[in-house]
Amino acid sequence: MKLQDYDAYLFDWDGTLARTLEGWLQGIRDLLAAYGIKASDKDIVFKMLGRIDKGVRELGISDEDFPSFMADIRAKAPQIVAGATLYEDVPELLRTLKAKGKKLALVTASLRKIVDIVITEHGLLNYFDVVVSGDDIREHKPSPEGIHIALKALGIDESRAVMIGDSDKDLRAARNAGIDSILFFPDEHEVFHTREQLETYDPTHSLKTWRELIEALEV
Repeated sequence: MKLQDYDAYLFDWDGTLARTLEGWLQGIRDLLAAYGIKASDKDIVFKMLGRIDKGVRELGISDEDFPSFMADIRAKAPQIVAGATLYEDVPELLRTLKAKGKKLALVTASLRKIVDIVITEHGLLNYFDVVVSGDDIREHKPSPEGIHIALKALGIDESRAVMIGDSDKDLRAARNAGIDSILFFPDEHEVFHTREQLETYDPTHSLKTWRELIEALEV
């Protein structure tokens, strides 16, 4: 199916609509330093982002310090997420999709109290027909649970929907749900992901900028 032909577009938040990856990297780097651990950005990215609880042990946090470290990460999360800017053209993209009569959902592992605050602050709340947060699911991506919840609420068949994200978890969740996927991979994501590895999950489409999707919708 062409980029512009889906009835429903399901978006991830972190690293897809919002530039939170840079904030997470800085926040984790600072917190590790406070615990006396020096780690390269590469180690932080590939060992911790998306798997903090496991990666932090690999980087040297002791069993004794682990509970307090995780508590500190949770305390930092609202600040990191709320302080993120949007990727270029996000508001225009969402306006264009709604003007074309498309259904929109946000499917994220972030907690509801954080999600509601940040999308309201960015003026995006009214664009989404459905928001599925970490509080609404038992299993996070790559489980398809969040996608299934969103599609049921939207009343859209899997064949007419697409999941959009920046990570392997988003692409795998789409595959597990039986829907198409769009990999969002701007140049700056080279720091956080390996494109060749992400391509092994066979995204249906791939975008470097949101302008590409806007232009497709305007054809």
